[in-house]
Amino acid sequence: MEFFDFQSFLSDYKIALGSLSIASATIIAVYLNYVASLKNGRRLKHENTASFAAAIASELADNADNLTELYFEIENKNLDQRKIAVYQDFHVKVYEALLEQIGNFGSALSYMVVDVYGDLNKLSLYLELARGADIQSEQDELQYQIKRILSKTITTSVIILLYSDRLNGRSYVREIHQKRTLWVERTLYKFCTYVSEAEEGFEFIDQAKNPKGEFAKRLVHKEDRTKIRYLIHTIEKAVKKSNNNKVFRASLILRALSYEIHDVLKYFLKVERNHYDLNLQEEYSSYLED
Repeated sequence: MEFFDFQSFLSDYKIALGSLSIASATIIAVYLNYVASLKNGRRLKHENTASFAAAIASELADNADNLTELYFEIENKNLDQRKIAVYQDFHVKVYEALLEQIGNFGSALSYMVVDVYGDLNKLSLYLELARGADIQSEQDELQYQIKRILSKTITTSVIILLYSDRLNGRSYVREIHQKRTLWVERTLYKFCTYVSEAEEGFEFIDQAKNPKGEFAKRLVHKEDRTKIRYLIHTIEKAVKKSNNNKVFRASLILRALSYEIHDVLKYFLKVERNHYDLNLQEEYSSYLED
């Protein structure tokens, strides 16, 4: 029985084997390059969407400020035609310029953005057509609608900025955690300052009187402090969970968080929640569970 001569085999088939190795190396190189291109493409898409999301969040924050100013102008009966013209012009430039990119947020979050801008547009059209006398005669209803839209605007601004952070990567979220916590508290501080002036029975201690204490302790009533503590805890929990999940699931977690934020803001504004919101909150609640 003759033994297999490996050297003879290599000598006889060296050209074929060489061609095979070159082909294999080429295929592997092409595949690795393809994988790298996909990763780079996803990264660039995420970075672009993150920048757009941050711009949308900023624009919505500006609109929230406009809504609070509009509320007090109506409250003080200072709203003449000139001021109406100013307040009816909500900030929508970022939204309109990049409308086609909203789909990159995914269905869970793009729905929220389109919905809140739709409400802002509806209010803008009302102010465009209304006269000063009409506004004063419908003051209570108009102010109620402003509070409803305000709660939605602030909520969406917070959620979209947190989504922007997640798109920038897990390391980024961990890096700016402390800064984002302070930003959330500043947002709540502005909101609570507004509520303390707009709603009777709500007492809020100014930051100057409690500069380094826990934010929740600035609220005088125990039930209010409990609500704020719950909200801050839920936001931190959702951010941590979304950072431990893929981007598509993070959007669902943040959509679930939006109903928790909306619930607390509406509680302070004394705005009634409808069955639609309650049903959706229950539907998405599983994404926040451990």
